[in-house]
Amino acid sequence: MSGAAIVPGSSEVVAINLIPVRPGVSVDDFACFSATLDQPSCLAQEVVQSFDAYRITGGRIDATAFDVLEVMRVRSWPEWVRVRDGLNALRPVTTRFDELVDSLAVRTLFGTRIIREHAR
Repeated sequence: MSGAAIVPGSSEVVAINLIPVRPGVSVDDFACFSATLDQPSCLAQEVVQSFDAYRITGGRIDATAFDVLEVMRVRSWPEWVRVRDGLNALRPVTTRFDELVDSLAVRTLFGTRIIREHAR
């Protein structure tokens, strides 16, 4: 799984993963994994507040063609990394992810929500 170099603080954060699947792996294979194993397993963890995945249908970043966009909202990124890397129940998820994706090719962006102020 992606081990991003930038680690946000311990407050709620959104992680946006840009994922290219490995050569020879279809996006349909990744979509099946995401829908049946990755999303349900991650959403079962208390630290994960939401998790959606999208098939990318257009656009490029530099010369890299990404296939999947994941948007995960977690209570705390450091807490999520501890759960993801330390919970035996997630081993099948991380193992299958690494079969489908070169983790070093994943790009992760972090953000926090911009809250609209109430009208005065």
